[in-house]
Amino acid sequence: MAGRAGPGGRGEGEGGRAVSWTCRAGHALRNAAGHSSCGDATFAWMEGERGLFAVVDALGHGLEAAASAQLTTRTLASSLDRTLAQAIQECDRALREGHQRGVALSAIQVRAGAMIYAGIGDVQLYGPPGAKRPPNTPGVVGRGLREVREWELQVTEGQRWVLASDGIRRREATAAIRDVAGVEPEEAAQRILLAAGRTDDDASVLVLDWGRR
Repeated sequence: MAGRAGPGGRGEGEGGRAVSWTCRAGHALRNAAGHSSCGDATFAWMEGERGLFAVVDALGHGLEAAASAQLTTRTLASSLDRTLAQAIQECDRALREGHQRGVALSAIQVRAGAMIYAGIGDVQLYGPPGAKRPPNTPGVVGRGLREVREWELQVTEGQRWVLASDGIRRREATAAIRDVAGVEPEEAAQRILLAAGRTDDDASVLVLDWGRR
């Protein structure tokens, strides 16, 4: 996982007071059976008042998929000053110019105190019970993106949000996320992977616990 999560994100709290977001992040990855490399990758970075968190799922398996996933996370790391839509467009350009496999990608950016989400393809966002989850845009990063739509997440203090590739079975994921409520993010990610991960596909989970300083 790239970077480390720390204090960040400034917004307006109760009574109009400025508040700062913090994030405790944990991740888990597993290769598809029979492959020595993982075509999924996670990214987590937070510094000052900005942050970026993502799960990447490259098409297929093996070394070529892993190369695409790693190129995508490197591009995210070099695009931290851009908007989330711009960063994803940069990933699309880098994959096309590098003649690499395309990827699915979903990400959350902390920007100006807001939580901005964008998703392309089948990397799922799981929120707390009752929270609205924005839709992903169909498509593949690296195949040419016409538009990347950003959504603002309504995040409140103490909430847990999870990003997971399609190597995590959706039905089991919901139950697994519920079962690890209160567990530290790193352990929670590992337990979600064990409970809901498919063995015939690369699988990845990124658990994000949000708080305020």
